[in-house]
Amino acid sequence: MGLFGPGGAGSEAGVVTRGRAALIAALVALLLHLPILGNGLVWDDAEKFGTARWDGMGDLVAAVTPDYWSELSHEPAVAGYYRPVASLLFAWNQACCGLQPRLYHAESLVLHAGVAALVVLLAAGVLGLSPLGALAAGLLFAVHPIHTEAVAFASDLTDLLAAAAYLAGLLLLLRRGRRWRGAVGAALLWLIALGSKEMAITLPLLGVVLVGLGLNDGERGVNGGAAAEEGGAAGPAG
Repeated sequence: MGLFGPGGAGSEAGVVTRGRAALIAALVALLLHLPILGNGLVWDDAEKFGTARWDGMGDLVAAVTPDYWSELSHEPAVAGYYRPVASLLFAWNQACCGLQPRLYHAESLVLHAGVAALVVLLAAGVLGLSPLGALAAGLLFAVHPIHTEAVAFASDLTDLLAAAAYLAGLLLLLRRGRRWRGAVGAALLWLIALGSKEMAITLPLLGVVLVGLGLNDGERGVNGGAAAEEGGAAGPAG
């Protein structure tokens, strides 16, 4: 049995499933950017991460205040940045391992791989793409050079963390068969995304629009193609 399963070229469902497509996109994203593990810290990385603290409860409380991020990023408070989740992550990293570049870059790798996998799942669920089409979308995302800075620049963990929580929240929100659990999970992920970067404020509006367009279930939905995909992979009985 090969990587893509036993199906032949004429049976796409047997060749590549949605889950395998997501895994492949994640692995490509991971392997492509693996060399960043050997990189150091650049620009204001060391100053920003070195300022983060996790020495006691006082530091944890301070990390969720607007002034804390201003102190880390050296942005004026009037800029309006408020990123408590990112602040807590930086503080934890500093308390755990100090200024170890490999830790920050490893987190970036894992988050980028996760986002690439989520792109595949959303492309299949929301856009109704076939597993191979969704894989193509995920691979394009994984290798696109526009993401180089976000992955290689340690301070841009905020972007990756926000993107991962945003897309995961959107995926949960669109699972019609699990309304309450999906809504609660999506709300929690939205708060994580919003606490990582401000652009995540758009998630509820996007979810409402997609649900209103009927892109949350049925043939083009997140759950819609699962049964057909499994049946195609299993093949006809008898």
